[in-house]
Amino acid sequence: MVITTATTITDSQPRQRLDPEHAHGRRERDRRIAGAFLASAGAGVLMAIITAEALYPAPYDTADNTISDLGATLPPESIVLQPSATIFDVAMIVGGLAIITGAFYMHRAFGRKAVAIPLTLFGVGALGVGIFPGNHL
Repeated sequence: MVITTATTITDSQPRQRLDPEHAHGRRERDRRIAGAFLASAGAGVLMAIITAEALYPAPYDTADNTISDLGATLPPESIVLQPSATIFDVAMIVGGLAIITGAFYMHRAFGRKAVAIPLTLFGVGALGVGIFPGNHL
């Protein structure tokens, strides 16, 4: 690895710059990390939704119920049905954090805000679904 030292007018301390070959390796590593976080979030949330549907104590029908009913039903007659609520809420929180982390690494790898910002907002939304189930409206 080659490290060069550069001094700018505003900095009194020399900064280290990585050679282009090392920077390419870092971008490739960041792509893989982003992909792992995003794929894990998608697979984990999907499996948690299927599990929560299977363990939902009341009759659950995807045509009649919303996905958010797995966390809690809507007010004024909110019902939290266990264990499906815990599974769904924890999965959404962990999935949201994984999406936000994946967006961070995607931005580092590609440097495109047009992808990173919407993906981060999606992760924040998923996190919010887990933290604030339907009975907290």
